[in-house]
Amino acid sequence: MVREEVRVVSCLNQVLFVRFTQHQDRIAHSLYWQDGRDSVMLLESVEDNGLSEWPTSPPIQECHVQQLGDDRKVVFGVGMAGQSHWSMTAETAQDPAGIVFDVACRTGQTPQRLGSSYRVRRGQLRAASGDLEITLTSGRLRIELMEGPANWEICDNGRFQIFPRLPANLSLPRTVRWRYRCRLVE
Repeated sequence: MVREEVRVVSCLNQVLFVRFTQHQDRIAHSLYWQDGRDSVMLLESVEDNGLSEWPTSPPIQECHVQQLGDDRKVVFGVGMAGQSHWSMTAETAQDPAGIVFDVACRTGQTPQRLGSSYRVRRGQLRAASGDLEITLTSGRLRIELMEGPANWEICDNGRFQIFPRLPANLSLPRTVRWRYRCRLVE
């Protein structure tokens, strides 16, 4: 069941959109590319079964969309796992056109794992000048790390993860945050 959706038109007059759907007790998200009438899923979040205190992807349990001005939308999502509280936004951005994800986790204990994990559904994943890229039939999807600080890692079977870099002496409680942009490039 589709819960919410945010779309942005790229420089190539193609549409990039993120769709939030119910997945057991969580709300998963997938990134799509639309060229003309056809839409193709490019990425999908990797979701746990809800039993992990430190889930593979942000454990979003509620979300809603809000219009920001004439041309921007944002989806707000919140959830919790164990004793940690999570939030995530997916917002349309211009200049360059794309979708910006902003993720945060408020925790009172040392995290065993924090991050956003994705499975590549279409295209070839590779590292490109410090970012990630997925080669498509026409153009590329670029995944750019923003504020954070954050890192990425390519895993097995067409999966990758984006995770925050934690300080060596992590004071608790603490809110840990990471941001990244997905956009189509020529």
